[in-house]
Amino acid sequence: MLLGVQTVAMAEALSLLARKCIDLLRAIDMIGSTSVCSPFAKSVETLMAKGNYGRMFAIDLFAKDIRYALIAGDGSKLPLVSTAHGLFQNAIERGFKAENLSNVAKLYL
Repeated sequence: MLLGVQTVAMAEALSLLARKCIDLLRAIDMIGSTSVCSPFAKSVETLMAKGNYGRMFAIDLFAKDIRYALIAGDGSKLPLVSTAHGLFQNAIERGFKAENLSNVAKLYL
């Protein structure tokens, strides 16, 4: 759950920075040095900023795990997880299912 939300949040942040013509590599150095940036977020933001979309954790497998979290919620409201799941499903529909979860960033490019 947390990885999915962090991945989507980082994709959105980098997308905004790119649209504002901010150097992504410089920005990720700054973001990554803050106390709020997890080690995972730092690694995924680096992959996204460098356009390194090699396969490490396939989107379809990751979406399955998020779906299990939603099922485990048993009707609980999980709006962030639900949104992240929808974005990963969108990535699958666009043909990214076997690619690394960081490829969700392609939805914003």
